Amino acid sequence: MTSPIGDAYGCMLTTRMIPVLYGMTGFIKKFQYPNISQTLSTELGGANNVRFFVSEQGSVSPNASMLGNDIANCFVAAKESYKVVWQAGGKARFIYLPPGYNNDPCMLRHTAGCSFYQGQCITNDLWIQNLRSTGI
Repeated sequence: MTSPIGDAYGCMLTTRMIPVLYGMTGFIKKFQYPNISQTLSTELGGANNVRFFVSEQGSVSPNASMLGNDIANCFVAAKESYKVVWQAGGKARFIYLPPGYNNDPCMLRHTAGCSFYQGQCITNDLWIQNLRSTGI
C-alpha cells in the first residue's frame, strides 16, 4: 500500500478475531500503511474502507450460536454516529479515599475513582452496525 490512508469506518472487535482478519482477502496490516504515526495503538489494520481496532475487552456473546459457539460482536461505526460532549467549567478529578471512610470501621477498604466533565452519546444508532462472527 503506497497511497495515504483515507477516511474509513471504524470496526471495534475482540482480539480473538485477529486470525480471521489476517485471513481476510484484501486485509492490510497497520505496519504496511505509508504513515503509521496517524494510527491508534489498538488499530490492527484495514480492508477496503474499514479500519479494525481490537481489544481484549471486545464484545463476545458466549455459546450464542445455534451450535453453541461463541459469537464475536464487531461494531462498525461511522464518525457521525457518536460524539463526545465536553462540559465547560470543570476539570478531571482523581478521588482517593484511604481505609476508614464510607462505613469501613475495620479500615480495610481503599476506594479510588475519576470524574470527568464529558460524556459520550450515540447521535444516530443507524450508523452503528453489529457484524456478528462465529469465526473466533
